[in-house]
Amino acid sequence: HFHSGKFYHSNPLQALEAMIGSLQYSFNVNFIGPYIDCTTKMLPLASDVLGYLLTRCCVKSEWTKTGFLRTQDATVMAWLTNLGQFSGSFYRKHPSTDMTGMMKYIVHRISEGSSEAGDIYKPVKDLMFRVIVEQIIEHTGGYQNVADLTDEQLKCLAGGSKLRSE
Repeated sequence: HFHSGKFYHSNPLQALEAMIGSLQYSFNVNFIGPYIDCTTKMLPLASDVLGYLLTRCCVKSEWTKTGFLRTQDATVMAWLTNLGQFSGSFYRKHPSTDMTGMMKYIVHRISEGSSEAGDIYKPVKDLMFRVIVEQIIEHTGGYQNVADLTDEQLKCLAGGSKLRSE
């Protein structure tokens, strides 16, 4: 994948679209690490192009073809998880990349609220929005979502009796 770095300099739009496409359609989480490593060789212009492409994936996704949820077990599709992890890892590795477009989209989705009352796809769009934003916050901010804690794990994180007495 490091040989593809040459294409990022000469024609970043097509090369990075191919990268994001392989994340969306190959369903392979093992590509995320090498792809992030490839982005370290990119020029700042190519980083901004990738930021634009990630925003475009969120706004105008191909979700009508593949869907967001698996019908067998109602879990989030792998392509959406891959896209979220890639987005978060990319923005963590490249903090100087312009996030204006992504932030405007996030603010728009939050302020939009329930204004799309007639949109039957709104819950599905909200799922994609939630997955992407959660991954960006988790990777860039160092925050980890621990929603699936058992009672024993929760007690361990609460501290011992000495901590409670102070």
